[in-house]
Amino acid sequence: MFPATLCVLLQGYEPTILYPKRPNKPLFQGLTTQCQKMEIPFLTEMPEAEVIDEAYNLVIDAIFGFSFKGAVREPFGSILDVLKKTTAPIASIDIPSGQSSHPRHFSRRRIRIFTKEKCTSY
Repeated sequence: MFPATLCVLLQGYEPTILYPKRPNKPLFQGLTTQCQKMEIPFLTEMPEAEVIDEAYNLVIDAIFGFSFKGAVREPFGSILDVLKKTTAPIASIDIPSGQSSHPRHFSRRRIRIFTKEKCTSY
């Protein structure tokens, strides 16, 4: 999430980070501090889909990676529900959160740029 945020910031965009649960690990604390020093705003709660559609041109999904398994716990289940309702374009890092890596499970068009494993291609 943090590298993508810094990348879009350096390209001239104004990113906002949704960070509902902050791990107490030095790596994440350092990345959070770096973003705060660059004046990148943080949200602790997911806005409604309508607010996202009006306020943002793109959502970068960095919630889960391709290795995520198990039940989705809150607040992430509610976040995924909102993402399903938004009409804003969603760019996912790795595999879209909440979806299987198998191509038959994709519900939206996906673009594969660089991966170690082939997920799907167009």
